[in-house]
Amino acid sequence: KLWKLRASRYWTISPFPAPLGPATPKIMRARYRVPPTAVKTNRRIARALRCGHRSVSLLAMHVFVTGAAGFVGGHLLSRLEAAGNRVTATDREVDVTDPRSLGAAIRDAQPEAIVHLAAQSSVQASYEDPADAFRINYLGTLTLLRVVASDAPGARVLLVGSSDAYGSTGAGASPIRESDPLAPESPYARSKAAAEFLGGLAAERGLDVIRVR
Repeated sequence: KLWKLRASRYWTISPFPAPLGPATPKIMRARYRVPPTAVKTNRRIARALRCGHRSVSLLAMHVFVTGAAGFVGGHLLSRLEAAGNRVTATDREVDVTDPRSLGAAIRDAQPEAIVHLAAQSSVQASYEDPADAFRINYLGTLTLLRVVASDAPGARVLLVGSSDAYGSTGAGASPIRESDPLAPESPYARSKAAAEFLGGLAAERGLDVIRVR
């Protein structure tokens, strides 16, 4: 039985540089010593042991995904489920700018992690309707963070940004580094950069938020 496994926790320094780190400078994960008798209970553990790993990280959890019907969501869902995670996938049926709709979905799911993919992702469309880009990308993120703070404060939130936040680079320019200053140009890029700053503020106030581009 998996419940017989003895767990030992360890700490690892966060790989995210300031100011993009999570709320605390360290991330805690759980690592489990797996006896041979428990191998049959989990195929993923069995595969790891066959590859020579005597210590396996059991990171399976309940993940809530917004914008799950998009390009990234389609790939993410299959990977999450293949890894043994339970997934609640939402798209247009849950309006991320509506605290009632989003709050009800998150309260019902009670996820351990949230991946926020919902966005207006077209640069051209953001020029045609900047208000819509701001509403979905900035206000949607604000609504999500407020709902998490009130209804799922222990959940880890992954905010997915965009490299457009760095602005355009000329020919022969050095590769962009994560620590480079932000210089968003389009309404889309500005709305995504602003949403990132919301995530940073939420982390400072105690939420477990990670931002990636």
